[in-house]
Amino acid sequence: VVQWCGVVTDLTEQVAAKQRLQLLQQLNEALRDELSADAILSTTTELLGRALGASRVCYAEAQEPGDDLMSIAHGWTDGTTSALPPRLRHSSLGQAVVDHHRRGLTLVADNVVEHPLMSPEVAAACQSVEYAAGVDVPLVKEGRLVAFLSVHQSSPRKWTPHEVGLIEEVAERTWAALERGRAEQD
Repeated sequence: VVQWCGVVTDLTEQVAAKQRLQLLQQLNEALRDELSADAILSTTTELLGRALGASRVCYAEAQEPGDDLMSIAHGWTDGTTSALPPRLRHSSLGQAVVDHHRRGLTLVADNVVEHPLMSPEVAAACQSVEYAAGVDVPLVKEGRLVAFLSVHQSSPRKWTPHEVGLIEEVAERTWAALERGRAEQD
């Protein structure tokens, strides 16, 4: 039995690595010559959402680096989940989550109701916008939170280390593509 478990784990990891590589290649091809922030975010959020079978993916930017007001620069949904409002106060997620994000730490919530950083009020607010599970990757540049990429699931979900790593990599690539686009448009 142990030998079979090792083979299955090995195959699962190989499949996950292959899927990750395919998505990153698709993303590179799609963003290679793209300069428009809207097109970059539309492509990134949709590719990531579809690859993960997520309910919603959104990219939010601080109005000013380190600011509490975040603008949803772009969001993708699977068609069964509603979009988030165009602006949100980062502080509405609770001080523990804000502190976690500001330290540049990825927040992984398999179930927001059970997550130790989320108060019952924050968990209820998340559930009211169909966010039962999610991964938030904060982008901290020069010591300030400037943006985050967030992947949501409308029901509880166990996020794998492969999925979390992929979301983190896509977040960094998205930031780099946006910065490149902004620099070339100036």
